Amino acid sequence: MQAKHKNICLVFLTGIFSFASAIAQTYTHPTAGIDGTYVGSCMVNTSTGNYYDNGGAASNYSSNIGSSFAGSKNGIYRVFCPSLAYNCVSVTFNSFDLESHATCNLDFLTIGNGATQNSTLISIPGVTLGSGRICGTPTVPFTATSTDGSGCLSFRFFSNNSNTYAGWSATISNVACAGGPTGTDNSDCIYATPICSDVAVAASDVGPGLVSESCSGCTAGGENYSTWYTFTMATGGNIGLTIDPVTNSDDYDFALYGPGATCGALGTPIRCSYAATTGDTGFKSTAIDVSETVTGNGWVATLDVLAGETYYLMVNHWSPPLTGYTLDWSLTLGATFDCTLLPLTLTSFDAELIENNSVALSWETATEFNNDYFLIERSTDGIQYTSIGTVKGKQYSEEPTNYYMVDFLPYSGTNYYRLSQVDLNGNSKILKTTSVNVDLNSSYGIIEVYDISGHLIAKELVYRHQIDFLMSSLQLVPGIYTYNYVQQNGYRQTDKLAITR
Repeated sequence: MQAKHKNICLVFLTGIFSFASAIAQTYTHPTAGIDGTYVGSCMVNTSTGNYYDNGGAASNYSSNIGSSFAGSKNGIYRVFCPSLAYNCVSVTFNSFDLESHATCNLDFLTIGNGATQNSTLISIPGVTLGSGRICGTPTVPFTATSTDGSGCLSFRFFSNNSNTYAGWSATISNVACAGGPTGTDNSDCIYATPICSDVAVAASDVGPGLVSESCSGCTAGGENYSTWYTFTMATGGNIGLTIDPVTNSDDYDFALYGPGATCGALGTPIRCSYAATTGDTGFKSTAIDVSETVTGNGWVATLDVLAGETYYLMVNHWSPPLTGYTLDWSLTLGATFDCTLLPLTLTSFDAELIENNSVALSWETATEFNNDYFLIERSTDGIQYTSIGTVKGKQYSEEPTNYYMVDFLPYSGTNYYRLSQVDLNGNSKILKTTSVNVDLNSSYGIIEVYDISGHLIAKELVYRHQIDFLMSSLQLVPGIYTYNYVQQNGYRQTDKLAITR
């Protein structure tokens, strides 16, 4: 298949909003795949846009888009992913006109729930056939919304060599979804995980993140389910790498950037494999090429490095399910990693709903360097956060450390929690976000407030998270007070309150 690269890959840094990003972009469907693949354009992160067939708003789509091998009509696809944290892509078709066929076997579009070409197809009642194909002139508007952890949708189009029609026009948006990308995972380069040794990686890569960044070299089609790493050399020499999947039938690709690359300016990868192979892949001494497409064997040449150089490695999994892998480094000719400046290494951060509609927050670090304390924040929208507490860190530790905190007063609905680390110099870094849904509709109860003599001075029906507000609204005179709070589910809270003002 002849390669054709439409250079429409956009880069938006997480958390940075500009006038340009607020303007709806126009995207058209590609007609040919990149480097022998069926992906025709780099994955795009966006929260708004207009999406058309390759003919745009005014012309018909082209014939012969995609290939047919032994009756299998593959088509050409592209992927849209969210640019906002905790959001998923939603696409609404406002017009749709393809060649009609009883089984959609001539020209058709499919919509995949995920970030790769073989994502599970979305079924839309009255629009898609049993095969997941859309053709003819279904009733518009109709909408497809991602429920995948990546928050992405993939669109795959095939046209035969006969009639062409008006095609489609659609609008792209982001909708809030608790399962969408957090924006602080190491699926984006700016949150790359520092490494300085071999490491076993769990199946944690949930998508391509919120930034379209690996869009050159052999990974010009963009990422699917990716994880970013960074490492710095203490001494020079030669390095090799084996990416060893837990499941040998898994297909992993990779791209290595540097030296001198930054997440905002990665450039072209210096080592890259997009080989359609399974099992081990990486760079080793017996290989001679430095980049390979789908026809490669999974191996490229090792790399000579110098002291002080920093590199970024993107490891990409082709499609779920994910089972993890091991990064097995080979350092020769005196090469060593610089491990002295590694910051805190976070291995998990979880939120769990527990009794009385409280939320248990737990996290674990593998190592800590210069770590003063953790800051925990909460949000109702995943954008604006307020602090709910701090937890002292170990400062320096080479052993796994577990931390725990309880939020006794969550909001009703989706609660977003953000964990940050503050070092001994006062510098802070967002580590990870997570979310949990809390239903406070059954968490109301009776609160009774008594003065020091035992006289009842207030009795109200309130939700538990409103206790503090109620107590402050009573404008109590200085003294000692007691309150009892009893919920319908039997939960009881009794406490004393000293008013000194």
